[in-house]
Amino acid sequence: MKVKKWKLASFLLPCLLLFALIYLAPMCMVFGSSFFEWKAGGVFKFIGLDNYINAFRNNCKNGYKNTY
Repeated sequence: MKVKKWKLASFLLPCLLLFALIYLAPMCMVFGSSFFEWKAGGVFKFIGLDNYINAFRNNCKNGYKNTY
């Protein structure tokens, strides 16, 4: 018995859409907002890679110390 491709896609499409809405969209939003500085109630200020630079310079040592 051969399954038609459109039938298979009709079962997989809702699952893929839910996956995209629940997991992929928030991950993309968090990644995008990591390039901005924002204080609650304020405006977004683009700072580029400064958040990542500060994290690896300052916080990684504390993070490793606290974790291990």
